[in-house]
Amino acid sequence: MASISLSRINYFLFCLALLSINFPIKIYPIVFVIASISFLIQSRPIQLRPWSLALLCYSIYAITIFIITGQFDDLRVINFYKIIVNFLFLFSSICWLRKINDLKLLKWVDWSLHVTFALILLQLLAYHQASGFQFIAGGDTSNDGNSIYDLSRYFWGLDNKNLFGARIATLGFPFILLGVIRNGKISIFRIGYILFLAFISMSRTPILALLVGILLLLWNIPKKYLKVALVTIIIVSLPYILNKALRINNITDTDDGMGVRLVYWQSMFKNIDQVSIFGNGFQAANEFLPKYSPIYTGEPNIHNTFLNNYLDFGIFGLIFYVSFLFYFYKYCYRQFNDNIFWLISFSPLLTVMMLLYPGYDNDIVVYLILIFMIGRSQIFDAKKLTYGV
Repeated sequence: MASISLSRINYFLFCLALLSINFPIKIYPIVFVIASISFLIQSRPIQLRPWSLALLCYSIYAITIFIITGQFDDLRVINFYKIIVNFLFLFSSICWLRKINDLKLLKWVDWSLHVTFALILLQLLAYHQASGFQFIAGGDTSNDGNSIYDLSRYFWGLDNKNLFGARIATLGFPFILLGVIRNGKISIFRIGYILFLAFISMSRTPILALLVGILLLLWNIPKKYLKVALVTIIIVSLPYILNKALRINNITDTDDGMGVRLVYWQSMFKNIDQVSIFGNGFQAANEFLPKYSPIYTGEPNIHNTFLNNYLDFGIFGLIFYVSFLFYFYKYCYRQFNDNIFWLISFSPLLTVMMLLYPGYDNDIVVYLILIFMIGRSQIFDAKKLTYGV
């Protein structure tokens, strides 16, 4: 009875943790820690796997760099705590999910994501209402997108365009996969709904990441006529997607978000000799970019997880982080030996990581947990994929 009771408590804590990352008051670290302790209690005995050892090495190295640099401003302290809290939640959640295999949890999570995306829709509509819905059909520049994010109307998700958009992708694609697992078919409604939210978020990152995952998912439907239809739809809609959704026409402008990224990356590669093999220090971008980039708009990272890890933690930090992802993928595959599923699942996250995030954000952690949970159910079968409303 005690075990059943603890399981129910952990189901509740897991869903609360998923919801808590969207609360305007940042209580998620407290929820993550409480949930982690409870998960670990139910997961005893605890075993360290290669992925968790690599993650531990990365965390210790990052914490050491943080202490050595001796810079304890608010931004660095907040990100320092992210490493501890988010990675603890990742480790404990995977340990817990490894010990259970109850399909009821999928239902609980699915409904939690239903609530999340209903509130995301209301939040985005509130933002657009403040601007008179003038950009509801899309904007021409990144500044158009930034202009709708009115802090006074913020009540759910995030108040930053790029981060909010990325969250739509990192929660949205698992939501699409949950529809496949629970209903036995790809839900066109879920795909359309999430893509609509990504579009009206005014951020290109979620659209690109979602399209990568969705196209891979649809391409694996074992019906040739659907592949022909998919290619046709892509060809017909490509001009609109490139010009209106991805705004490819001003991608190299220095006042455009993607243009700024390109300048940052170019500055990084041109001045790679200025980066120590041990890294330039925790959150080094806000010192490196003003010095070596011809433009700098105040971001604390270089908008690429792997470049950012190299800049902050050098070759050792990058090796630890890549090793963590590599061994985590292998661990996932051992739980469910279907390369198609894991390729589809990991592709949107890797796309987002190439455009955003330092690497220890809660969005990355939650995404990895969700796809592990979905894959662990061992229900996905590419040979039986079909579609429906």
